[in-house]
Amino acid sequence: MSQAKVDRNKELKRNRKKIQKRQKMELYAAYAVTAVICCGIMGFIAYSGYGVYEKQQKKAEQEAVIPTTQVDLTALMNFSTDDDSSSKE
Repeated sequence: MSQAKVDRNKELKRNRKKIQKRQKMELYAAYAVTAVICCGIMGFIAYSGYGVYEKQQKKAEQEAVIPTTQVDLTALMNFSTDDDSSSKE
């Protein structure tokens, strides 16, 4: 082996702990970035899904409105009061 190769191997052996520590940190950083990206994608999917759900709920509410009719009950009230007054006479 050449002297340069021997010196390089000695240097690598001397700095092995530092190199391994840096590699671990790079790996953990990659894991963290991947986790953040995955959380962002999941959040976007959840937000979009919720928006679609809300639109469907509003549409269903608008379609499910039961038509109502107002009834004037004054004639019925007058009928019952008229009946009581006629029986007294």
